[in-house]
Amino acid sequence: MGVGGVSGGSGGSGIAELMKILEMGQAQTLDLAKKLIKVNQQEATALASEGGLGQNIDVMA
Repeated sequence: MGVGGVSGGSGGSGIAELMKILEMGQAQTLDLAKKLIKVNQQEATALASEGGLGQNIDVMA
């Protein structure tokens, strides 16, 4: 028994629809990765601030 619907009467439109779905999935994955990087950077910045990193240092001679 073969897989139906792939080479049916719609021809290339089925493939085009599949490509659209794959592109949307890829775009969503990229968007999620960007959001995760942003959150990670915010957390790293917050931790650095709490530890006093990145603040001005008074140097007394």
